Amino acid sequence: MQHNTEIGRLVGSDGIIANLYRRGCEDTQQLNTDEKWQFGSLIVAIFCDFNQHCTMHKQGRLDSGFWNSIEHNIKFYISRPGVLAWWQTQPFALDASFTEYVDALISLGQRNKRISRSTHNAPVA
Repeated sequence: MQHNTEIGRLVGSDGIIANLYRRGCEDTQQLNTDEKWQFGSLIVAIFCDFNQHCTMHKQGRLDSGFWNSIEHNIKFYISRPGVLAWWQTQPFALDASFTEYVDALISLGQRNKRISRSTHNAPVA
């Protein structure tokens, strides 16, 4: 969670970054080329942490309650239109099993509407 902690501090303390983060989560098409790179850097750091936690969970090294929180956060992020667009086009290589896991969550959410914007419309605290 190191990256997530650092990003939370950055977004929470810098209005310009907070604005970029919010706009990017809403729709990456709102961002210019440089802002897309900045937003992508924030999100890839978050998903690298998620990837690491997923691996630890599969290895039995992560408390199930903590994993449930991580999984909820993954669902929150992929329910954001801009993050979903980033995920579908991002050029970074993450662990194949993690990528398949996130893709399955997206597919499940789209089929069953379990990942709904109405459930996750509050700002990240």
